[in-house]
Amino acid sequence: MKKLVIILVVLLSYNVNSQSFGIKGGVNYSNLTNEETIKSLTNAVKSKDARVSYHLGVFAEIPINDNFSLQPELLYSSQGVELDGLVKDGSLHLDYLTIPIMAKLYIFKPLYFELGIQGSYLFNNEFVIGKTKLFKDTDIFEKMDYSANFGVGVKFGKLSANCRYNYGMNGILDLGDSKISKKMEEDAPKNSVLTVSIGYELF
Repeated sequence: MKKLVIILVVLLSYNVNSQSFGIKGGVNYSNLTNEETIKSLTNAVKSKDARVSYHLGVFAEIPINDNFSLQPELLYSSQGVELDGLVKDGSLHLDYLTIPIMAKLYIFKPLYFELGIQGSYLFNNEFVIGKTKLFKDTDIFEKMDYSANFGVGVKFGKLSANCRYNYGMNGILDLGDSKISKKMEEDAPKNSVLTVSIGYELF
């Protein structure tokens, strides 16, 4: 994450006069891989469903030439899943501060394609079945999450629209040092998030 922050600072200090800065936000359709590991954390879960939530933040677009640019972002992203319980339903909420760094290729303007990486810091989580909070006295979730991102979008003047998929590259669990814990971490669920965003350049 520190390396991504350094890259972000370097990019924002590059060719400041030609950069554009804006705000963006939109819908998250988030899910987690490996349902069986989630069910093994508690015997109260029958299955999981995708969670619909949102993201919001700022971005900078840094042109390299007429058809290629870099876009670092700083976003709040609410993720997780909805849980179908054996008796009562619940949810797993994972709130991240994310830093995507995307390479954008304008092949047929206003259409562009993008590819990049993302580092995320988990600053809040809530695992609830009914009204009962699970693991409230322990922290079983990885603080850092990394993903590979790709997407497509359109840009008309200051307004842009984008659809992006984030594929988690590491598991979300941090369960300690026992052999059972290590096995569960190896099979740990990974974030899988489809986002739809609207962005607007402020200056």
